[in-house]
Amino acid sequence: MTKKISVLALLMIFAVAFSMAATSTINLSKGTFDLVFENIGDIEQISFEKGDQMIVKNSGGVKVARSGKKITITGSGSSTVITEIVFPEKRKFVTKNDDDVITFSDTEVKVESDGGTSIIEKTSKGLYLRDEDNVIKISGKEISVDSGDNKVRLSDKGIIITDEGNEINLGIIGKLISKFTKSIVIKTVNKNLENTDILVGSLNDIINDRNINMNYKFIGTGDQSAVSPEIAEYVYDSVDTIDMDLVSSDIVFLKSDDGKTHLKIVKKHVPEKGYKIKIDQSGRTLSVSEEITKSVIRLSVKFFLYVPEMREIKLHTTSGDVLLKAVQSGRTIFSSTSGGITVFDLKGADMNIQTTSGDFFLKDIVLKDDIQSSSVSGDGKIMTLKAADVVAHSTSGDLKGEDISAKTIIITTVSGDMLFAGLKTGEMTFKSTSGDLKADDSEIDSFSGSSVSGDAFFSNSKVNTRKFSSVSGSMEVSVASKTAVKAG
Repeated sequence: MTKKISVLALLMIFAVAFSMAATSTINLSKGTFDLVFENIGDIEQISFEKGDQMIVKNSGGVKVARSGKKITITGSGSSTVITEIVFPEKRKFVTKNDDDVITFSDTEVKVESDGGTSIIEKTSKGLYLRDEDNVIKISGKEISVDSGDNKVRLSDKGIIITDEGNEINLGIIGKLISKFTKSIVIKTVNKNLENTDILVGSLNDIINDRNINMNYKFIGTGDQSAVSPEIAEYVYDSVDTIDMDLVSSDIVFLKSDDGKTHLKIVKKHVPEKGYKIKIDQSGRTLSVSEEITKSVIRLSVKFFLYVPEMREIKLHTTSGDVLLKAVQSGRTIFSSTSGGITVFDLKGADMNIQTTSGDFFLKDIVLKDDIQSSSVSGDGKIMTLKAADVVAHSTSGDLKGEDISAKTIIITTVSGDMLFAGLKTGEMTFKSTSGDLKADDSEIDSFSGSSVSGDAFFSNSKVNTRKFSSVSGSMEVSVASKTAVKAG
C-alpha cells in the first residue's frame, strides 16, 4: 500500500491524540510512554507546551488513565471525538497498531511500518520520506531523490542526475540552480512542518486500525460544509494599491461595481489562538496579511477583494490559491510557494508571476509593457496574451502558450519543455539546458537560440532570420509542411 506522509503532519498527530471538551490533566515525569486509544473516533487538534502536564480536551465521556508508563485514553463510544491534546515537551510517546508505529520525542518524529521500515523520519539531521520504492532525503547539505535506478542529488557540488547507471553532472549551471532550489525546498519543508494535518491524519489512522495513508487535504470531523461561516466586510475609498501577504488562505480578485474597494473575509474555521488577520490602510494603500504564530490544525479562511482600476496589486502567498478575473491594474505582482495562480481578463501595464511548486494559468491578458514569469517545478499555461515584452523562465516545469503577441520574447528553461502555437513576435530568444522548444503556426522575424541538449522545432511557421547553437540539440523550421531549414 502506498504510504505518503508529511513529517509536519506526524508531529501534530501526537498533540491531537489527547483532546477533550471536558478537560483531563495528567502530570508526567520525563521518560517514554505508550499511548493506547480505545473507542476514539477522531482527534481534531494537537499542540505542544512547556511543562509537565498532558491535557486532553473533549466534548465529554472520555477517560484518561495512567498505569506506569502506559497512558490509555478511552471514549464512551466508537465515534467519540477528542478536540485537542496538549503534549508536554521532553517526553517520548509511542503509539501503534498492527501495521504502523509512530514515535514522537520533542521535535523528532519517526514513523515505521510493522516490519521496521522507516516511512518518515524528522530529526535534527534532516527529513527522510519513503513512498514505496521512492526515497527522499532533505538536509542542510543535500537533497536527494532515489527511485531505483534513477537518482537526483542537489548539493553544493551542483546537480547530479543518475539514470540507469549513467551519471550527468550539470556543472556550473547545476551549482547555481542547486543552491537556489535547495534553499527554496528547505524553506518550503520547514513551512509545511508547521501544518499538522498529516500528523493528525496518521494518528487517526492508527487509532482506527487503518494503515497510514498520508493523502490528506483536510482533517476534521463531521460535514464541514455544514459549518456556518463568519463573514466580515469592509469598504474603502481612494485605494489604488493592494499589498497582501497570506499564508494558506485563498484569495479572489474581482471587479468593483461602485468604484470603491470592498474586502470580504469568509471565516469558516479559525482557531482561537495562533492565527491573526491584519488590515491597514495607509494613504492610498490597503495592506492585508495573515499571521500564524503556532501550529494550526483546522483553518479555513477565504478572501474576496472587489477592486476598481488599481495602480498596483501585489500579493505573496505560501500555499493559498489565487484567482483574478476582469480587473485593471497598472502593475500586478503575484508570488506563490505552493499555491496555484489563475488570471482571466487582466488589463494593465506590466505583470510579474513567480511560483515555486504551484501552477499558473493566464488567459486574455493585455499589457502595455512587459510580463515576466518564473517557475520552479510548476507548470504554466498562457492563452491570448498581448504585451510589449515577454520573459519566461522555468526550472523544471513545462510552459504552454497560445496566441501570444509581443515585440520581444525571451524564453529560458532548465529541464522543462516550451510548447507554443500562434506566436507573433519581432525578436525571440531561447536558451535551454535540457528542455525543448516547439512552436506551431507562428510568425517570428528574428530567432536566436542556444541549448545544451534541447531542440527547437517550428512547424507551419515563418522565421525570417535564425541562429541556433547546441551541444547535442537541433533546430528545424517547416513552412506549410515543407522543411525549410535544419540546423544542428
